[in-house]
Amino acid sequence: MSVLPLVTRFACSMIVASILTLSACDHTSTEIAGVPTILEGSSNLSSLQPTQRVRDWNALSDSELWNYLVESDTVAAVGLRSPGTSKGYSKGRVLITPSDWAAAKAAVRALTGVHFIKADTIIPWVRVKPRDVASLQRLRSLPFIQYVEPAYITGINIWASGCSQEGWPHPLDYTSSGDILPEIYGMLRIDRAWAYANGTGIWIGLVDTGADTNVPELSWNFQSTGLPYRDIWRTNTDGTSNQQDPPCTHGTRLAGVIAAPMNSSSIVGVAWGAHLASVKSLNSVGAVNSTDAQQGIRDAGNRGAKVINMSWQSFNWMNNVEQEVEEWYYNRDVVFVGAAGTWRPCDLTSSNNVMFPAEMYEVLAVSPSGRDGSRPCTAGYGPQLDVITYQDQPTTAVGGGIASVGESSHASALVAGVATLVRQRFPSLTNRQVYDRIINTSGLSCGMPSAWHRLVNAEAAVGGLCPAGTIGPTSISFDNGEPAKDVSLQVSVTGGNGPIEYTWSNGATGTSTVFSVPNWGSAYDYYAYVSVRDGGSSNPRLTLTHVIHVAGPPPPCEPVPPQLQCNP
Repeated sequence: MSVLPLVTRFACSMIVASILTLSACDHTSTEIAGVPTILEGSSNLSSLQPTQRVRDWNALSDSELWNYLVESDTVAAVGLRSPGTSKGYSKGRVLITPSDWAAAKAAVRALTGVHFIKADTIIPWVRVKPRDVASLQRLRSLPFIQYVEPAYITGINIWASGCSQEGWPHPLDYTSSGDILPEIYGMLRIDRAWAYANGTGIWIGLVDTGADTNVPELSWNFQSTGLPYRDIWRTNTDGTSNQQDPPCTHGTRLAGVIAAPMNSSSIVGVAWGAHLASVKSLNSVGAVNSTDAQQGIRDAGNRGAKVINMSWQSFNWMNNVEQEVEEWYYNRDVVFVGAAGTWRPCDLTSSNNVMFPAEMYEVLAVSPSGRDGSRPCTAGYGPQLDVITYQDQPTTAVGGGIASVGESSHASALVAGVATLVRQRFPSLTNRQVYDRIINTSGLSCGMPSAWHRLVNAEAAVGGLCPAGTIGPTSISFDNGEPAKDVSLQVSVTGGNGPIEYTWSNGATGTSTVFSVPNWGSAYDYYAYVSVRDGGSSNPRLTLTHVIHVAGPPPPCEPVPPQLQCNP
């Protein structure tokens, strides 16, 4: 497998992880992987194609892998297995035997030239620091090794960081109560979904750059919703918990999209009734390691998150993070939502570049759409892409106020909010059933325009009805002396869970009925109404109106001229 040439590292202030964290405006770094270091403007930029992503670290030679480890400060994540088997952990199951697990750790500790850093107690992996290529070769030759991959890598980010914060350039849409509802909430029917769920009681995890404690909506005003107590919890993967004035605004802006309160004062988040676990896994967007990505997922899960948003990505596959996602997906029923990717320049985008971890089966992959339904040229897409959302909205800003957020990071956070609504609305659904519900209800029109992929419909996802309308004549006329005319009408709806309740204004309770439209001797409009509700007295009713235009009486008969009369 060919490996792109490495470039000498630059100053620490320019470090960036190969996991390019999806920024609100584009990529940001946030993980490990072996993306070769590439300078902005370098001729190597155009060669950074998905076909050159490292999918299997075992396919690299010792010297090729060592080049990546050098960019990772030679720290490696090492998966363990029983000798003669392919994996020690897969799909939430520990496959290595307890005795082999202990023997594997002992064998790694005993290696000359390999510094032992840490062993996990839940998943069979260790982190080590080989001294040189020979030490790496000895490590990889052990019969207990499933994989060896870079723990983090430094370099120069070829994408903008996503940490910069810009104001919202458009007028703000205030409700009569003083809340700010982004325009796309109506377009995606999020505001209608709140009639069914707002996230109350659900913990959602945001593994990102932290949520600024100086933002009222993310601190002292977070609970001011009139709902039962809701909590915002913060921790950092370095063991601290301070998220005040974070150097990167990425996480603060996404936190507002996900869970800012509805309190008649500012931005409203999609899941404005939910608890929020903000895990700071990045000290800056410029440099991050897989330890933080893996630990961030674990921290959010341990706090009780039933939905975890990952608005970051890796250019290459990361076994260590994959295993952590699998642990919480298969054993803890956690919903994972990930950003499919934001590519700059646009010629880096291809039809198969949904990035890790969004490309995993266990992660709901999300990309943005233009307001006209078109695919932004920077949006990652491919067969692993699940759903899309409209991009760009106002949100919370570091230090307070209103900022902009958009692209894949924003799309992922918004859908994570929708997933939280679904978890509250249907608590018995498994994580896979939540994915299926969001995917299968996306694209239902409900007056929504078509788009380049399945567009999220939040109202339908939480079981809201999608009235297609009434069916029947819209105009009638009477013969002379006819006192009334029977008109058949029916209603068509999609979505909902059933049983569907129908109540017509003539007292009928089925999907169709007959109205007797009277002849009043003049033209007028006759109104027929049908109220529809998805079973359950707590669900809102939708009322549809069918208007029938009744024509006036025909003109009086004119005498027939003699020349047109028939001869006897």
